[in-house]
Amino acid sequence: KKIERKRARLGRDDDAVGHAAFELGGLFTEQDRLDEGAEWFLEALRIARLVYIEFHDYAYCILKNLGEIYRRHGKLEEALNTMKQALRIARRVHGNESPEVAELLDGVGSCLGAQGLYDQAMQKFEVAHEMLRSHFGG
Repeated sequence: KKIERKRARLGRDDDAVGHAAFELGGLFTEQDRLDEGAEWFLEALRIARLVYIEFHDYAYCILKNLGEIYRRHGKLEEALNTMKQALRIARRVHGNESPEVAELLDGVGSCLGAQGLYDQAMQKFEVAHEMLRSHFGG
């Protein structure tokens, strides 16, 4: 109901509506209501693409969450494609060696592993691990 009031007050494409949609997507996902979570993340992504430039941190966050939902649903090809989109944005926004990129490489590895592509998955995991070690030490 709160988001409907924001839409009525601010317009359906307002940034505040997009952020509210993102928050709802997260809440539904935490409750394992994945279809509803995906629906709200898609709405947030629609608005983000209207409001922000293509390579924006917010779009990366939305895509990362959508990819995780698709992976949990077993929609592995869709998950992989979504994670790769998020990875491209994260590299542009945060740099190739960032923790955000490492996190997404881990997600890509999980998708590849779930598809039985174990060698490719291990390669992604190892790169992500090395990036995190060099960033955080250890």
